[in-house]
Amino acid sequence: MHRQPNGHTSASHQQSPLAKRSGPATVTFSNVDPYASDDDVDPSEDYFNHDQISPEGVADTDDDYNIDDEPKEIWSSILKGVAATKAQLPIKNVIVLGDARAGKQTIIDALRQHTEDPDQQTNDKGSRLALSYSYMEVTEDDSEDVVARVGLYNLSNDVAYQSLLRFALNLDTLADSLVVLVLDWTKPWTFFDSLDRWLTFLERSVGVMVEQRTRLVEELRGKLECFIRDYVEPAGDGQEGSTGAAIPPRPEPSTPSASQVVLPLSRGTLTNNLGIPLVIVAAKSDATVNLERERDYKEDQFDFIQQSLRTVCLKYGAALFYTSTHRPQTLTNLRSYVLHRLIGTPATYSSAVSSVGGQSLQLVTPSSFAFDLRARVLDRDTVLVPSGWDSWGKIRVLREGFDCEGMSGLEEEG
Repeated sequence: MHRQPNGHTSASHQQSPLAKRSGPATVTFSNVDPYASDDDVDPSEDYFNHDQISPEGVADTDDDYNIDDEPKEIWSSILKGVAATKAQLPIKNVIVLGDARAGKQTIIDALRQHTEDPDQQTNDKGSRLALSYSYMEVTEDDSEDVVARVGLYNLSNDVAYQSLLRFALNLDTLADSLVVLVLDWTKPWTFFDSLDRWLTFLERSVGVMVEQRTRLVEELRGKLECFIRDYVEPAGDGQEGSTGAAIPPRPEPSTPSASQVVLPLSRGTLTNNLGIPLVIVAAKSDATVNLERERDYKEDQFDFIQQSLRTVCLKYGAALFYTSTHRPQTLTNLRSYVLHRLIGTPATYSSAVSSVGGQSLQLVTPSSFAFDLRARVLDRDTVLVPSGWDSWGKIRVLREGFDCEGMSGLEEEG
């Protein structure tokens, strides 16, 4: 601010939209003592003088100023702030594999919950593309704050396009990825041929990355092994929608020290460790009714299929989910499990001493994106087996006489 010889005070370097409409200028305020209090100002006087222009103000004014630039600058600042916030979000990836018309796009739509902009939805187009991509932004249940962004890749079943997997699963994304392999219950006789082709393809892809960065893959393999070894079954009742009364804390995966005794995994568990969380989805499970009616499938055949799938899942440390659009909860459970594996954090317990009576208390930090449903294997339409729960012993309980060794390819070990 500058004191003029006539007692006026000019506001140099301050721009007024009213002044700018008639050309660059600086507005002056007449007959105002800048140090006067509000009580000293006469509201009847016109202190706002548009006709007096400070010479200093004219000299310092930007001749290129445009009032229309002001809102643009505001929006630019806001957009930059939003972009910076999103750039800090954890980025996770789900790669969906499976044969044509197996139901891959239905699984993707269920994961996204159709909450995104309709223009982002791929609908049936994804199945006709070599490699389609969509995404979802994940929020906490009790908050609208976005905590992660999950990319969803749908790879064509055509062998000619399998090389495109490297754009979704590579050394940069491996540690933050999960693979969903979709099977089609309308054609259960294709299950094991499909599993063999896609799992062999995955093993080959990971093998290439092992050659490029062995240490990274070995670390991820160790992390997956710890996850399976440390699995603790929730204390819920196992019913749909059950949240469980209390969930024991999952120990944080860690590399054991030399003094720690690490128990080996049960036989047949994680013999093929890819280092990637894997979920096998047997989609369209409501088709079992048609199989029973039209193809004369019996209960023992359904049990055999489940036992075979569970044995293969155990071999790769994979989870198993039966899903159906006629049983929406199955898709909801799948989504909860995928988020649990990608961005879930374990509950933590710590001890504290109460100031009253000196009693010892436990402080609990609840787990984030916990999956608190127990395994279920009796209802053939809603089978759910989390990674780490199963074993050959549990598989044999479903129906005696099942050859776990033969299905795992371990019969030669006796």
